[in-house]
Amino acid sequence: MALTTYTFSSDYQDELLATMVRNPELFTGLTGVIQYSYFTGTHSQVVCKLLLEFYKEQMVFPSFAQLGALIQDDARKSGNLELATERVAYVQKLSEVEVRAAEFNRDKVVQFAVTRACTNVLITGAKAIQENKDLMTLGLPTLFQEALNVGRDLNDEGYEAYEDVNKVLDKVLDANYGI
Repeated sequence: MALTTYTFSSDYQDELLATMVRNPELFTGLTGVIQYSYFTGTHSQVVCKLLLEFYKEQMVFPSFAQLGALIQDDARKSGNLELATERVAYVQKLSEVEVRAAEFNRDKVVQFAVTRACTNVLITGAKAIQENKDLMTLGLPTLFQEALNVGRDLNDEGYEAYEDVNKVLDKVLDANYGI
């Protein structure tokens, strides 16, 4: 693992997915931040996509057993049994990933999402250069701004009126907050 070149390695991404399955309660407010396109491997992208789709329908992440069934069904739709076997093996690998600090992974989700969103914009720009496309039509500054804004409003979620009254008052009464 090359920690000096890429902070969110495939090992981290695997641990993040495993943490989402093992500790779903930690990620309920973050489902809008995580996108499957932020993951680098095709298996991890498919797993993330299935996790998010399941959450959207059931309001909870699936267990590893449920995820295995979802991944098999998804791979079988393509008619590629070898792919189904690879993806089931990937889910098995995820189920064996040791998760020691689930809160750490949750706390890094926004940073991961922003980093990967910016990386995706860079890849889009690089592909456009390779294909001799006009960069002005891509709207790269807007895409970068959107990438940098991923998860920005999460600090406003989750306040309880009675328990966090001092936090809310400090924030609202701050001259630098808001418009």
